[in-house]
Amino acid sequence: MRWGATVVAIGLVGALAGCAPSGSPSSGVGASGPARSLTALPAHARAYFFGDSWTAGASAAPGRGFPYVTAEMLGWTPVVDGVSGTGYLAARTPGTVPYTVRASALPTDAEVDVLVLDGGLNDEGQDLQKLPAAAATTFREVEARFPGIPVVVVGPESPVLPAPAALDRIDSILRSAAAAAHLHYISPLEERWFTPGNIRSMIDPSTMHPSTAGHAYFGGRLAVDLERLMEH
Repeated sequence: MRWGATVVAIGLVGALAGCAPSGSPSSGVGASGPARSLTALPAHARAYFFGDSWTAGASAAPGRGFPYVTAEMLGWTPVVDGVSGTGYLAARTPGTVPYTVRASALPTDAEVDVLVLDGGLNDEGQDLQKLPAAAATTFREVEARFPGIPVVVVGPESPVLPAPAALDRIDSILRSAAAAAHLHYISPLEERWFTPGNIRSMIDPSTMHPSTAGHAYFGGRLAVDLERLMEH
């Protein structure tokens, strides 16, 4: 089963990090209202991963960013759409636009079974009073372009500990916006994927992005949560 392979893989990554991940269900997984179920996904689902530089696999070996790890563990085919410096409000890299604009330009004819929308880290330092509206707009645009498929929103993770208070606020805002839109939400911050015991082996200090091992760990934790959503 996919679940067994996922548990073995994430256990190995956790052992390398010096911190075995919890196997108990997390309150960071779920949705309010009639979120579209993942239980009916095909065996080899085509998954669209939308996000920022973490989604793009920054600082990982080629093809080993977390979306590829997650997809491999779940038997999915990944389509990766990550743009460095972007967020729901942020466009920190020249020539980029925020999620609200990027989402409105997504293809409408792509064959996609599930969409994983990751990010929020780059919105630290932005006017967070505007974040609820930006998140709601992004979610509407995504659903308009991929109608009828389940959407899973993944909140930001912090490359430093303790996580800045602004990231906790971003996580809370995105959770509420996802609940209002009836989308599934996963919170790496609440689930404490990175801890004082593993973060030094997960984050590349020269880039402040996950290393190849960090992407493997992040992708494994995400696969475990997605597996739970698929089974329940």
